[in-house]
Amino acid sequence: MNKYISKIIIISVDLFSLMTIFYIALFLRTSLSSFGLPKFDTIMLEEFSFVFFTLFALLYYEKIYDFHYDFWQETLKILKAFFIGFVVVLSILALTKTNFEYSRTFIVIYFFLGMILLPILKRLNKKILYSFDYFRKKILIIGEEEQVNIFKKEFEQNWYLGQKSVTQNYSCVIITPQNMEVNKLNETITHYLHSTKELFVECK
Repeated sequence: MNKYISKIIIISVDLFSLMTIFYIALFLRTSLSSFGLPKFDTIMLEEFSFVFFTLFALLYYEKIYDFHYDFWQETLKILKAFFIGFVVVLSILALTKTNFEYSRTFIVIYFFLGMILLPILKRLNKKILYSFDYFRKKILIIGEEEQVNIFKKEFEQNWYLGQKSVTQNYSCVIITPQNMEVNKLNETITHYLHSTKELFVECK
């Protein structure tokens, strides 16, 4: 249950962040009118909704809501989504012949701000969210003590992953098969397949 609640919270905050960035970009573009740029006709949030939908679809496609990435991995995926989104939005405006109805300067400002602010806002959101153990993914790690300790250390140091090593009440199992016999590995996989919905075998 906590997995779905945390996912809903993260998605909701991201959508709110995209809208917040819209108003920041709106303020900056309006302010630039006094520096010689053409007068800007204010755009309504509803008129920009197709951009939010495009960006959210691309972010979801990058699976940032399905898997736990570290900050830099996720940031790269966000930058990729915004770059593709920028191209897609401009293409849509050109194909629908509505590119003159939208300020290209405003669109550039919005996407530029989004690439900078969304990773920062996501980091702040996850810092608060994962400060509560309830929202951290509980993982059982099976393997040699050295390998188990490596995972534990990573989870402790990289809080952005939102994961925690536990021995009970887990929702995911990670097996590190180093020096594990094939028969033992198969038995372990079969055993934990019946007690968890998520099971991963670390491959090197």
